[in-house]
Amino acid sequence: MHINKVQFDNKWFNPLFHILWNIETKYPNIKHVYIYGGKSSTKTYTVAQFALIKAAVYGKNTLAFRKVSDRMNETLISTFKKARRTTKVEAAINVMDKEFRAAKAHIKFKGLDSEDSAKGVEDYSYMLFDELDQFSQEEYEETRLSFRGEVSKMFFCTWNPVSEHLWIKPYLDRIEWIDSEYKLPSPESFIKMSADGARLLIKTDYNDNYWSVGSPCGTYGYRDEALIRDYEQLKTYNYNKYRVVVLGEWGITEVKSPAVQTFDVSKHVGKVTPLEHTPLLFWVDFNIDPLACTVWQIYREDGKHKIRGIREITIKAKEGIHNTQQLIDLIKLQYATKLHSICFTGDATGAMGRAEGLSNWIQINKAFNLGRRLQVPKSNPSVLASIDLLNYVFYNHPDILLDESMTNTIFELQHTEKDDKGLIKKDRKLAEQRADFIDCIRYGFSYWFMLVDDIQKYPHKFGIK
Repeated sequence: MHINKVQFDNKWFNPLFHILWNIETKYPNIKHVYIYGGKSSTKTYTVAQFALIKAAVYGKNTLAFRKVSDRMNETLISTFKKARRTTKVEAAINVMDKEFRAAKAHIKFKGLDSEDSAKGVEDYSYMLFDELDQFSQEEYEETRLSFRGEVSKMFFCTWNPVSEHLWIKPYLDRIEWIDSEYKLPSPESFIKMSADGARLLIKTDYNDNYWSVGSPCGTYGYRDEALIRDYEQLKTYNYNKYRVVVLGEWGITEVKSPAVQTFDVSKHVGKVTPLEHTPLLFWVDFNIDPLACTVWQIYREDGKHKIRGIREITIKAKEGIHNTQQLIDLIKLQYATKLHSICFTGDATGAMGRAEGLSNWIQINKAFNLGRRLQVPKSNPSVLASIDLLNYVFYNHPDILLDESMTNTIFELQHTEKDDKGLIKKDRKLAEQRADFIDCIRYGFSYWFMLVDDIQKYPHKFGIK
């Protein structure tokens, strides 16, 4: 990368840096950039690299905030010092007390607790709120509205999503986001743009950091085996913490009354390898957004009964293409060699939902010529009875395993709550109360372990003592 006759090696930077640099040029109307995610994803560090080069080469000023100024030297300023060293701009930028100074620009560090904190922000090209979750919505809005004028470019906000009950999540949920053309290495990460073209929302995790997992080409970066091992171990004994702290997913408060209390991540989650000649079972829950589907195999091996969750499929509403048709297209594309043996069960209401004159189940039956391989009850199972069944199977069955990629399913099994009557608490606005993937399992278990062969009446058939 060449900037005003100064040469920077592309191998000094993670993919996020190059994306931010490109976006500012290609989309000059973007003023607000929200970056959230897990540990070791270099959110603030990448913004620091960006600001340092802008100061050293372009003479652009940056104002960097934390909620309070205490320990700023050990946190935010320390991150900028590391970025200054690794970006090789030590000769161009001097470090002073709460200020980095270049020949024609500076980077200032402030706590919002100082009296003049929000004054003069219009004189800066870039601004950063580090750990946005520590600020109130009023503080953010006041500063955002003050950040204006001809020189203002981008307002960066970084944070870890420690709780989806923070003001940030509903604030961002009110904005209409669309997918951008930019991609990060981690399949769990995304870069979305607001419909009005003024804001950017970025989710990132440690897999996007080449100084955690190494670059794909293997010629730069660093693979931190100790860090990766720690994260993998955390996943086995505290999946919720792993999900929030490492993967950067939105967190929730403590689950007081779990619906499936017998589900145990350390026992029931791991790596699953599908068997080549065993039918795939698709369990579907029809919703407008999303349509949820889980894929399973149930079989005997060496005389032992096994239940395996292979993957989950999430179909988002897409204009012009019905959800069911999207599911059909995906299965045809990804399971082309197995279509002759796939089986379906799931949401009985799919017999009523219609698109192009056909019910959802008729569309699926016609697409795959299922015949008896489609088994849908006339009505959905009792919530109480099927939740009891889930608890029974997870507690008693000796060999049930879900692949670790089934993150939404695992999350729901851990966090879905029941009310005083034992029914599932449902609220489409809350991740822990959607229960779409739990519904898939309720339908599948009810068919395979109640209608086909009653697991509770004949437990010995399943290896249950």
